[in-house]
Amino acid sequence: MWGTRLNDCYQNLGNNQGYETCINTDKSDDSVLSFTVDLTGQATATLSWWEWFDLFLVWDWAEVYVNDAVVFQHCGGNFVAPTAWEEQVVDLTPFVGGPVTISFHMMSSTVVNHAGWFIDDVQITAQGASVAAPIPTLSEWGMIIMSLILAGSAIWMMRRRQVSS
Repeated sequence: MWGTRLNDCYQNLGNNQGYETCINTDKSDDSVLSFTVDLTGQATATLSWWEWFDLFLVWDWAEVYVNDAVVFQHCGGNFVAPTAWEEQVVDLTPFVGGPVTISFHMMSSTVVNHAGWFIDDVQITAQGASVAAPIPTLSEWGMIIMSLILAGSAIWMMRRRQVSS
């Protein structure tokens, strides 16, 4: 789980351009979780995560970037205290075909302090562009061969009993 707890390290007015603007003027001041995923050869992909989101939305907000493009945003509006973890899902299909960098950014001020933004169970689900016919693995071939040997042995044993009777 990744989370950011609000304390005294944030600027008094945050890094936006004003009340409810949600314009991030200084990304170096953000709390950031970032990672790269290779979506080469994929036809579709989604990003999902569970979150506990508790920010003062008129001055604080959170964004998810994919290759520096905002794909998800908590911004503006009235404060609603969280009562449960919520799942969020973002379509990554426009970004398939190569590596993508995914970044969770949280911006906050010290105007009003809430708990912060907590993220858990981040998952990328992708489906390949073409699905080849499944080729049995060695263990599957082993099971097939073992079944044939057992069936052959059973037939041989039954014939042997018939001959000896």
